Amino acid sequence: MALEIKNADYGRSVSGRKKLLADLQSDIDKAIKALTGNEYNAIKTEVAKYWVGEDAEQFKTNLKISAAECEALFKQYKSDLAKALSNDSKQFASMQKKNATQIQQSRKSIK
Repeated sequence: MALEIKNADYGRSVSGRKKLLADLQSDIDKAIKALTGNEYNAIKTEVAKYWVGEDAEQFKTNLKISAAECEALFKQYKSDLAKALSNDSKQFASMQKKNATQIQQSRKSIK
């Protein structure tokens, strides 16, 4: 009885990695939406309702700048995350291929 390994994802799965990436990116998108969507606008509305003057305007300006900086960081993180998971998958596939080659060579030397 021979053991032949052609393709295996031991301890990892392609579909699992894709789902993980999709879930994480969805969470990042939700954070970005909070920084730029209704939550952000609600904060601006509340500030305008209860706070007036130069310091209020400075606060709103700083809030806008901070939200934009966070949004840019989240977008970069989203991209970096995709690259990291892709690189990890490639490294794991390479390791599997190397192991399979070594097993095949070992089998040949045993015969």
